[in-house]
Amino acid sequence: MKHRFLLVLALLSLGSCNKGDNGASARAELAANEFAQTLRARLQAAMAQGGPVNAVSVCSEQAPAVAREVSARHHVSIGRASLRARNASNSGPAWVQQWLFAQGERAAQGLSPVRSREGDTVRLLRPLAVEGVCVTCHGARDAMQPALREALSARYRSDRAVDYRAGDLRGALWVEAPVR
Repeated sequence: MKHRFLLVLALLSLGSCNKGDNGASARAELAANEFAQTLRARLQAAMAQGGPVNAVSVCSEQAPAVAREVSARHHVSIGRASLRARNASNSGPAWVQQWLFAQGERAAQGLSPVRSREGDTVRLLRPLAVEGVCVTCHGARDAMQPALREALSARYRSDRAVDYRAGDLRGALWVEAPVR
């Protein structure tokens, strides 16, 4: 609870640093944090309850629902995008794709969040690095358990989100918050 209070306090002060955006920067940060924490917690719970095959439904079904809920609650647009998407609907807006193409296939080390404003919209982009556990579902296809390969193939016919190694840039979490 103390950490959540400190996070909110820090984000509120961040919002006040962005004069003229009426809290849009703070909303973007809060939304990104909520989405990432919720998705991570659900993935960890699914892995603990039934392993990686069980976690596939979190990304395919729950992640889009969480994104919709967080978007509505914070009055933002939010999503994930990648050059090698598992789900074709995770392409993101053009500005996110431009950032991803500029980065290319590389290690995530050294990349920082990007904050900008375009007209009446505040933008936030957070690079997503492949963590060790992520390699279970995003590593070499040949190294995956057969049941996991089948589950992924059943949900994602054009799956390109494989052959990553820990530390690789997997994609980006992005948020667009309108200035109100």
